[in-house]
Amino acid sequence: ELSAAFERAIGGGRELVLVAGEPGIGKTSLVEAFLETLRGRGDVRIARADCVERYGAGEAYQPLLEALTRLGRLRDRAALVAALRHYAPTWLAQLPALESVAELTTLKRQAVGVTPARMLRELNDALEAVSATVALVVCLEDLHWSDASTLDWIAAFARRPERAPLLLIGTYRPEEPTQASRVLELLAADLRTRRLCRAISLESLDEPAVRNYVARRYPAAHGAVDALATLARQVYRRTEGNPLFLVNVLSDLEAHGALIETERGWTLSAGFDGAALRVPEDIRRLVEQRVERLEPAQRELLEVASVPGGPCSAAAVAAGTEREVEGVEAALRELTRRHGFVRETGVVEWPDGIVAARFEFLHSLFREVLGARLSPARRAELHRRIGLRLESAYGDRACEIAAELAVHFEEARDMRRAIEYLEHAAATDRARTANEAAAAHYRRALRLLERLPPSNERDELEARVRLGLGASLVAIRGFGSPEVEQCYARARALCQARGDTHRLLHALWGLWIFYLGRGEVTAARDLADRIAQSTSTDTDSSARLQTHHAQWATAFSEGDFRAVEAHAEHGMAIYDVRRHAALTSTYGDHDAGVCGLSFHARAAAFAGRAATAAGRATQAVALARELAHPFSLTLALTFSTFTRQALHDAAGTHASAVAAAQVADEHGFALMRSWLRVLEGWSLVELGERAAGLQSMRTGIAAAEPTKSNLFRALLLTLLAEAELRCELPEAARTSLDRAFELGSNGDRHAVAEMYRLRGELELAVGRDADARGRAEQYFGRAVEAALAQGADLLALRAATRLGRLKLASGMRAEAAATVGRARDAMQESTGLPDFEAASALLAECVADDYSRG
Repeated sequence: ELSAAFERAIGGGRELVLVAGEPGIGKTSLVEAFLETLRGRGDVRIARADCVERYGAGEAYQPLLEALTRLGRLRDRAALVAALRHYAPTWLAQLPALESVAELTTLKRQAVGVTPARMLRELNDALEAVSATVALVVCLEDLHWSDASTLDWIAAFARRPERAPLLLIGTYRPEEPTQASRVLELLAADLRTRRLCRAISLESLDEPAVRNYVARRYPAAHGAVDALATLARQVYRRTEGNPLFLVNVLSDLEAHGALIETERGWTLSAGFDGAALRVPEDIRRLVEQRVERLEPAQRELLEVASVPGGPCSAAAVAAGTEREVEGVEAALRELTRRHGFVRETGVVEWPDGIVAARFEFLHSLFREVLGARLSPARRAELHRRIGLRLESAYGDRACEIAAELAVHFEEARDMRRAIEYLEHAAATDRARTANEAAAAHYRRALRLLERLPPSNERDELEARVRLGLGASLVAIRGFGSPEVEQCYARARALCQARGDTHRLLHALWGLWIFYLGRGEVTAARDLADRIAQSTSTDTDSSARLQTHHAQWATAFSEGDFRAVEAHAEHGMAIYDVRRHAALTSTYGDHDAGVCGLSFHARAAAFAGRAATAAGRATQAVALARELAHPFSLTLALTFSTFTRQALHDAAGTHASAVAAAQVADEHGFALMRSWLRVLEGWSLVELGERAAGLQSMRTGIAAAEPTKSNLFRALLLTLLAEAELRCELPEAARTSLDRAFELGSNGDRHAVAEMYRLRGELELAVGRDADARGRAEQYFGRAVEAALAQGADLLALRAATRLGRLKLASGMRAEAAATVGRARDAMQESTGLPDFEAASALLAECVADDYSRG
């Protein structure tokens, strides 16, 4: 079946095969036998990796990263690196063995803010690119111990419609009581239903198969054929055909001299009584019996080798036994040759120059049985020795194995070290956008913190962990999660108590963006001002930049566009791309320079300074492209679209929204994609495609709901109301406006001028009498006043033109001309804007009316 799947794969028909079965049933042996048929072929490359059982949260994408690293050791390394750099830079950033330090630094900066969907798509794109020249077989073993991110990738791989010569093989135990096993069973069932997966479920061997195995492994001497055939039947009855049982029972008989090899073949000892053959009730007891027959020194080596939880270097075993590496390596090779507990699987080189053979147990049951023999104290001591040796070997690169070190130090009861490495492991997972895995690391760290006595050091550790968990939760649950607020609030209290001003800024900033994102602008203003107070005497440019960052965004939501421009200009005067671009992961996963230019552009647009707005928007996009940071680029393109809409450039808004949406879709940025749907829909309504435009706007408004963000929601609802009025749906428009005004009760007033203007339009749409005109005039007047107070001269002109037209229709020519004239004269850089032209046309009508009257 595996060979047939491979033939289909090399024909371009991407294949996924899952091999399932109980422990000892032969999953690994089957896959190894199949892969052996492929080795030596020039048209195929093989990448293997094992999922490792962990005591705590595992490393996101661990088996996939291991498989890529192994693939990079083959002769086509350059082709793999080139494909990863082009199609999967986020993955290449996680593979220090394949890239230079300088290149890794750049790649990691670019990877900040990349979504999980992008991660999955990148790897699939890269593997498809590599397989264009050579077929790929990827084998992932023990998926019942997999991390959730790897299972997500398997699902994405299977559902890809693109054809490619790729074969993915996974092995797992369906009855294993792990979350991964349960998820995998559901996934496999779904994929089989869709014919996207082939399943091989291994059963025990039947009697003919057992007889065949015995005959092949122990070719009978003359006269011993019947005796060995009888033995095969007896062993079958005792083992019920379980392969691991079968192999170990026969090995045990061989070791005890019941099976004897002669020059002419194998025979049974004279005193052997097959009828008396006894087999333990389970495999575990059989393994324990085999372990007991080893020499004490051999048992010790294997017990220590069981501690890391997966393949391990002889150097790690040497650290645990406090022996020389060479002696341990030789002893493990002897165990490999004579006893069959472990096998040698390659070489491990540590950063400090130590090179040693790597060994792994032939079956996980061997490791489990040997590990269970260790006392808690002995286990803790071994973890401590191995952890310290690994930490020393990796030095400054210890973060590369942070998840592994966290397990060692937790088991060694060194909680401080364990917590620090859990932080590093979480940071690594965040860089891979595996925020669920990162949150699991942070939560585990919080549980370990409970074991530490109260102290300043403990509070510092908790503050760090809370800040990291808060950032991960924002990515997972959005700004609206109460747990996000709780994390940052607790971190804030800890930092204030300790006088830790540096982390206090991070905590305040996290709370600030939480409230701003939820649309609670009044609370966000309080926090923005507290940030400013906390950094008032700070000489650090990063702190001052992020203070302005919080101020310009808050001022925008409040509708104070003069303050937006002032803070953006101050921030950009501080901003240094070399120093501050690295802060994106700490402050909102976007670049402050791009953000400042983008907000400046929108504020300038509301002020009617079109040239300034266009220039700032262009600068923001250029900077984001230079940084090659996807989230910042999507932000810049989205804000550029907002800027065009503010200027009422319908055609430009449509083109910009479509272009920005392509980038948002590519990276999976759902919130900004929802905004762009609204903006694109508004432009379609303005361009005459009313039904399609209105549908797009409503879809965008609804799509923002799951993100729990109310940022810019008042403006988007106001735009929807404007479109609904244009489509002659006044009641729907009233509902949209009411929702927009409700958001204003939390201090969100950046759209208040447009909201009042549309209230006036709504009055005129539903009533033609004098009272309706009077109410409309009042609303238009309030819109002008609000816009002028905000520094939004363009919005003031828009509302004044509508008020002036109402006055002109009532015969109030002089008042109409004065109202519109004052607003138009205040404008700069506005010639050619639709609002400027509409105001000029109205003034011309006033002059014409005056001339006709004269």
